[in-house]
Amino acid sequence: MSKSKIEWTDEVGNVFVVSNGMAGKHGWHCEKISPGCANCYAERINIAQRFGYGTGQTYNKKNEPINLIFRRELCEKWLKVKKKKVVFVNSMTDTFLDCYEDKLIQALFYYMEKAKNLFFIVLTKRPERAIQLEEKERIVWPGNAMFMVTTEDQEQADKRIPVLLQSKAKWKGLSIEPLLGMIDIEPVWLGNYQSCGGWLPAQIHWIIVGAESNGRKVGRECKTEWIKRIINDCKQSNVPLFVKQILIEGKLSKNIEKFPEHLKIREFPL
Repeated sequence: MSKSKIEWTDEVGNVFVVSNGMAGKHGWHCEKISPGCANCYAERINIAQRFGYGTGQTYNKKNEPINLIFRRELCEKWLKVKKKKVVFVNSMTDTFLDCYEDKLIQALFYYMEKAKNLFFIVLTKRPERAIQLEEKERIVWPGNAMFMVTTEDQEQADKRIPVLLQSKAKWKGLSIEPLLGMIDIEPVWLGNYQSCGGWLPAQIHWIIVGAESNGRKVGRECKTEWIKRIINDCKQSNVPLFVKQILIEGKLSKNIEKFPEHLKIREFPL
């Protein structure tokens, strides 16, 4: 594991690594599938070959890796951790990418379940694959893992949240980063309210929201009122919210001390 600068996690654990024969180096692979992928930070790192890793290639299907490597030694380290920590799994890729065989994902889930002192965040833009694996009984979400989907705009929210809610995972969440427009999160998606059919329990257990990171460049627009809408939706359904980063005078800020008071929200589900 590696310590992370990401504000909502303690560590990142990139279990799925690739080796590309053309580049001759170990790195990562992913494929862009929606607007939130446009300025991918992981792709920038992979191309730049920072930290001694990176294939030097862009994230698209034509660069599909030749060799996939499962970092079992990292997973074995998880089992020895004594201190409670949050781990963002496969931060440089998508765990449910089509090119990752079922057996690789199954092995990951095996180790997550065994690592009792860790709480895992598994974030995907491909919830359909996760649901397929659940239905085939290839994976079972352990109680120490959260299944999260990225919902950067209304279209992706409408598409991915209903799929997420099909899961039997104990913990479910949304990553609304980058936030690219106004999003209306339906109360029925969030749960935790009295409906005409009775009490609907919480269905979404955590939401992360933030403006786009784009290296040294300014990311795409993220209006304060868009974030306020998410805050209001979360308050109404009592869903923990983590405001990760915002635009202040056109510049990205992660320093919560500089946030306006009404945006200083960094809640956790545990």
